[in-house]
Amino acid sequence: MNRLRLHIWLVAIAVLITAGARAQKYIADTTYQLPDVLITQSGKKIANKADWEKIRRPEILKLFEENVQGKTPAKKPPEVCYHFH
Repeated sequence: MNRLRLHIWLVAIAVLITAGARAQKYIADTTYQLPDVLITQSGKKIANKADWEKIRRPEILKLFEENVQGKTPAKKPPEVCYHFH
């Protein structure tokens, strides 16, 4: 029984050390600055609702698609089905 406890303790310590080492590798980059939402990628200032809807909003949606969410399929593939219970 004592060997089993020793083994459990050694495994637990190894897991904690590994987790701590991994946590140190992924420190957030606090130097990143989000782009100004009212300036287009070309540098033009957005001054009205029409420019926002026509120019800047599509740019931001494209950035989300490329960097966060991924592309949404144009239409649902036929083999995909949803069931709710």
